[in-house]
Amino acid sequence: MITENAGKIRECICSVLLVFVCFIFYFVWSLHLPMNLSPDEYLRYQIPVWIFEHGRLPVGNEPELINNVWGFSYGFVPYTPSLVSIFFMFLVSFFTNSSEAFFHAARMPNVLFGAGTVLLCLLIGKEFFRRKETKYLFAALVGFLPQFAFLSSYLNNDNFSVFCSAIILLAWIRGIKYTWSIKNCVLLSIGIGLTAISYYNAFGWILCSIFLVFFSIFCNKTLEKKTVIFLRIFFIVFCISFAIAGWFFVRNFIIHEGDIFGLRSCDLCGEQNARFDLKPSNRSTPKNQGLAFDSILFSTAWHKLTIRSFFCVLGYMNIFADDYVYAIYYMFVIMGIIGFVLNARIYLPILSKGLLPMLIACIVIPYALSMYRSYSTDYQPQGRYVMPALLPLQLFVASGYETLSEKTKKIIPLSAAACVLVSYLILFSIVFFTVIYPICWGIYGVSKVTTLPSNPVIARDFSYCIDAEDFSQPNETKISGWAFFENDNCDAYIYANEKYYTTRKVLRSDVKDAFRLKSSRKGFEAIIPEKFLYYKLILVNKSRKENYCKIIHEELASSDNLLNLLHYKFANDNSFPFFIDSEDLSDDTLSLSGWAYNENDDCDVYIGIKDKTFKTEMVHRPDVKEAFGLESDTQGFSAAIPFESDLQSYTLYLVNNSKKEIYKKTISISKSDDLDELFSNAADVE
Repeated sequence: MITENAGKIRECICSVLLVFVCFIFYFVWSLHLPMNLSPDEYLRYQIPVWIFEHGRLPVGNEPELINNVWGFSYGFVPYTPSLVSIFFMFLVSFFTNSSEAFFHAARMPNVLFGAGTVLLCLLIGKEFFRRKETKYLFAALVGFLPQFAFLSSYLNNDNFSVFCSAIILLAWIRGIKYTWSIKNCVLLSIGIGLTAISYYNAFGWILCSIFLVFFSIFCNKTLEKKTVIFLRIFFIVFCISFAIAGWFFVRNFIIHEGDIFGLRSCDLCGEQNARFDLKPSNRSTPKNQGLAFDSILFSTAWHKLTIRSFFCVLGYMNIFADDYVYAIYYMFVIMGIIGFVLNARIYLPILSKGLLPMLIACIVIPYALSMYRSYSTDYQPQGRYVMPALLPLQLFVASGYETLSEKTKKIIPLSAAACVLVSYLILFSIVFFTVIYPICWGIYGVSKVTTLPSNPVIARDFSYCIDAEDFSQPNETKISGWAFFENDNCDAYIYANEKYYTTRKVLRSDVKDAFRLKSSRKGFEAIIPEKFLYYKLILVNKSRKENYCKIIHEELASSDNLLNLLHYKFANDNSFPFFIDSEDLSDDTLSLSGWAYNENDDCDVYIGIKDKTFKTEMVHRPDVKEAFGLESDTQGFSAAIPFESDLQSYTLYLVNNSKKEIYKKTISISKSDDLDELFSNAADVE
């Protein structure tokens, strides 16, 4: 008895710990995930903000809510998570009016729905599986799927639909095992009611619930008056479900002239307000192009992207894991499904009463609906649209590993389910440290002071580019670009004001495609929390036994890579015609403008001040083109260069990159004060 109680306490602690870990992970991620990496969140977040400010529900066509690109709002269709968000925003309003606090409060419902789904998976596993460890595997397969964790960190309807499906699945299993008591009918009613106001691609669960209750009753040979029992259950479930969700559809019926789902009104709004190419009638869908449905049905690209994004494609469908990660996830699923198919008879007592075909239907229906939506309405092969299939799929997978555990328990001391659980968590850790943390987490661009790796080896085999620099903020500098080392990733550091700063990884598919690389994690971005006159870009490759690095001297005014003078030869004669049109020295800034070229070829112009070199901006000069009979008008240049102390001269570098030639000239500066002193002693000319 004591041993049994100790086992129950241990099981309870493990369950609470698993749910708590998931909750903390989702919650912390929600605090760090930027809105520009969470699909459609901006449009959905407008709903609770609007309701909070106006104190009423939107119609859907309010100008403040309509997106000026897509031409519609999410006020036409169910927005239950947004309604729950208002409660948390209301609580936060007692302590602060910070817009950031309201934003994070609005994400809390999805964090709770994610953790709640994990809890429901544990309850489902307790009812369905034969071994205790399998329920933890099932919960982990759901809770630590990267895509589901991502959906649990920001405001959306997708993970809410998974939460609703978990309630229904629990009601199904309990109804089959223990008959359809009032308690189980109420549980099913809650699940159906919430599903009705979640996402329309989850409606398959509602339809399948009707068939499952019907089959479970009429396949039960011990029941009498089966029709009466079925109608009684149907009536109870319908009434409670309608009490939960009916208000929304009745309201839509009234305000949208019979359009209970709001879809027709949403399309009409988009037709009136969307950008021309994004109007529903003009969208580039296979249907609008006159193609048959099989153009989607047999589209390898559509299926590949949908399945990949079901497991892990973050951001706006632009943050991918490495190929081997997807291969391992596929292997997890395929092996589990094979194990289930080979030993499905173990679960026949519960699957034989209609559960098996309904679970399969709940996988097929959302996938088919997403496929048809891409064909007819909006081509978007996204895994989040088939998330209602997550629970039945992972239920089959976990069942397969449970049967493998029972088959191999005499050979292997550890169960297959436990081994898979550990392996699955390790895989999630790999995804976290390679994709989630460096791209979708934490310091998001804000650079921290760090130290360089020890004993770096200088190498020349780095390719890099500084794409953008922003010095407009008073106490902040932004730098972004890309770099790689012999088809391998590299880390970028910024050295400024005698401190080294980290940068964050950015996906650059354009760089991957341009250089035919294996990975797109070649971009970097830094937000340095201070101002500086110049900086150094340091690239480090850590994948070898030694740290290869390259130190690049970059300056404040540069928007491109500055040249390495060692690779260029200096021109002996003045083959670079140039002229300085204006030169102004004020407020510790040297402002220059002029023109230069080299034998009918453009040249880059750099300004050297002491040990620093600045690249100038190109200016169009049609007057120079016409005067010298040149082919283009890109000979002009301008620059505004800061300096710290008294400036006496600067060096002009005219560079022809195609010939790798440089013309160098040092120019002295005559200040206005010096001229005044010179002219004060001049004699008048008669």
